[in-house]
Amino acid sequence: SVLHIDLHSLRGPEGLTLMETACKHKRLEIGKWLKQKGLSTRLYPPYSTKVSKLPKNNNQTSAILRVFSSENMHKLDSRNNNNTKNKGWTPLHYATDAGAFMVCLWLITAGGAYGDADREANDGVTSPRSMGLDHQIKIAKRAHEAEGKLKRIQRRRMEDEERKKAQALVERAASKKRNALWTQKLHIEIQRENRDRLGGGGGGL
Repeated sequence: SVLHIDLHSLRGPEGLTLMETACKHKRLEIGKWLKQKGLSTRLYPPYSTKVSKLPKNNNQTSAILRVFSSENMHKLDSRNNNNTKNKGWTPLHYATDAGAFMVCLWLITAGGAYGDADREANDGVTSPRSMGLDHQIKIAKRAHEAEGKLKRIQRRRMEDEERKKAQALVERAASKKRNALWTQKLHIEIQRENRDRLGGGGGGL
């Protein structure tokens, strides 16, 4: 079955759009999911009647709806879209203010909100950059580099383990071969001794 939800018009408990709420609360994966469903990462768009069709039994859908609990969600029309604590803030403002450095990095890259870096709020002063966006991006890049380094270390460790396993297999195979050759040589020596013994005994008679 399918659940019909107008994600564009739903608001969180603070009157924020779902994208703004996700960015404010550092929910990167939810932000990505919302963007896939067509929600903007820029300043909230005009009221939309577009309805998203979501599978009711989908785990991801359930997780989204748990974050944005139904009792706290309400619809606002275009006249009430500015009913926010920080008027004129974009999702990038909220992410920067929350110190959500990985969300900030995503927004200005794959999220498509780089143009909001210097966008001033309604006060004509507050922009994500003035709030410390550059610092958040530096932290995100360092975290990304550290994550990459950790993955490389883990990959090398796995490669070392695989190499050790391969070496152990080769050594076992070589050992089996040596044992087989030794057994064969021993058998040949026993046969030779038996022949010599029989030959020596026959000469005595």
